[in-house]
Amino acid sequence: MFKKIFFLIFSLLLATPILAFELSEVENHTTYQEVKAYQNDFDILVMDFTIPDNNGEIDELNAITFTNERTANNEDIDKVVVWVDAGDVGFQGFMKDKELGEAERIDFKRWVIKDLSEQIPVGGLRIFVSIETKNGITNDRKAQFVIERLGDQNSNGLYDYGDKGIFALSKNNGPTDQDIKSDYIYTFQLRGSDVLAPKIAITNLNNNDKLELVNELIIEGAAKDRMQGSVKNLQISIVKQGETENWQAVNSISNNYSVWNYNFTEIEAGVYEIKTKASDWDNNYATSEAVIIEFYQPEEDQEEQEEDEKDQEEKWTDKLIKTELSPSVYLLKEDGSKHLFLTEAIFLSYYNDFSTVEIISSSEMNLYNFAGNMQMKLGNLIKIRTLPKVYEVMENWQIKWIPTEQDAKNLYGNNWDSLIKIIPDEFFSEYEVI
Repeated sequence: MFKKIFFLIFSLLLATPILAFELSEVENHTTYQEVKAYQNDFDILVMDFTIPDNNGEIDELNAITFTNERTANNEDIDKVVVWVDAGDVGFQGFMKDKELGEAERIDFKRWVIKDLSEQIPVGGLRIFVSIETKNGITNDRKAQFVIERLGDQNSNGLYDYGDKGIFALSKNNGPTDQDIKSDYIYTFQLRGSDVLAPKIAITNLNNNDKLELVNELIIEGAAKDRMQGSVKNLQISIVKQGETENWQAVNSISNNYSVWNYNFTEIEAGVYEIKTKASDWDNNYATSEAVIIEFYQPEEDQEEQEEDEKDQEEKWTDKLIKTELSPSVYLLKEDGSKHLFLTEAIFLSYYNDFSTVEIISSSEMNLYNFAGNMQMKLGNLIKIRTLPKVYEVMENWQIKWIPTEQDAKNLYGNNWDSLIKIIPDEFFSEYEVI
């Protein structure tokens, strides 16, 4: 039997006093409103708040519990999804904000999302919580979500089953005095027909992107209908700012425009407005807000441009890059290919911290070819939470099971367990067991 594996370094934490924050330190972005929620819907925003940092220092979010204090329960609510604000400020949800994951149901009206390692930057981390409804909701049941006042049963500063509240790596947990209560109140209502329009997203462009002038640009996107319908039609308009909309059909890459693209050609330097609109089979229509992008013509002559490119190539080796709008970090290699670190644990198997990561524009990021994901560094051990097995990381995404604790000691010494990195279950399939 393996001894119990701790993936956090507790020696430093145990020497640190357990802190806590109060409700007054949480910024609640909801204001009182009562609205209806229908069956088979998604991205129903039930909470919007900002978690405080660790007294002016970076922290890490580990777990949050949620409770619906009204009457809707597991017969009505199918999923609770937790997001981090990304892109334009405020909740966009579908294909825009960063999805932390689906919360685990504790009982018929309580949920938890745990085992997180999401950085809380200085200034706080804005969190959204949304729900998805089931087909057989009960009329007039209601949803109003709260994060209950901190309840740490064994006072260890960590989330354990039965605990309540928000838990961080620093143990600056809370709130200690009152619940965090959303002012959004939803009344569930069954409808005999679809009354909600689809949601649409452009997935490879962000608002206010500045792009170097090119001959063509493939615009990519996604769409999803609400209330269990499907998208019937999807169009896009790309015009110079201030010009009249000009709607064109997009290409449906998968069924019902769930993935789509559009080849934009005849591009000139200038500022463009991009809008999308979609309809479902019940004739519900949605038009997106404009995404503003700018194409620019480089001013340097060809000789200067070639010199700049040469200088850039010399800087590419082992360069770490990310955009301001996305938490994803890539390794940029000298051939111009980018490789994604799937998790923070994988990144930290190569580097001590994020201090050398360079922030670049989205337009520059789009110039580099995606060549795959980074595997855990050789010489580390990995496991997933749902299985007790520990594996040795080999080359070329291959891993080897270490059958006993003694085998692990023989290979890596008595401190073998300090090399273990926990990876999400969904990433385990990236590896080949040999």
